[in-house]
Amino acid sequence: MGLGTLRTLMYWAIAGCCSKAATYPLEVVRRQLQMQVHTTKMSAAATFKKIVDQGGIPALYAGLIPSLLMVLPSSSISYFVYELMKIVLKVEPEQVFVSFFKRYTPCNELFGK
Repeated sequence: MGLGTLRTLMYWAIAGCCSKAATYPLEVVRRQLQMQVHTTKMSAAATFKKIVDQGGIPALYAGLIPSLLMVLPSSSISYFVYELMKIVLKVEPEQVFVSFFKRYTPCNELFGK
């Protein structure tokens, strides 16, 4: 964690916000699909088109700010703890990846097990 605590928290908060903003329109469509009655069920594409026709592109981002306020602390803290645990446990990410696949893949012969 050579970047420093505050900088790491800030970078991961920004990353969390970017990922939330990129996927938020899909969440809006998903919520609309869940609220539809079974007899008038539309496809995801038709639901997307209906949302844009009724409210324009901003309708796809309705409620984004409260969602971002939830993501900011959770993403920054979770990734900070991840980085901290890598230091505390003295484990490199590659070691974690390889040890996971040694343990949980049916192709253990690839990893020499």
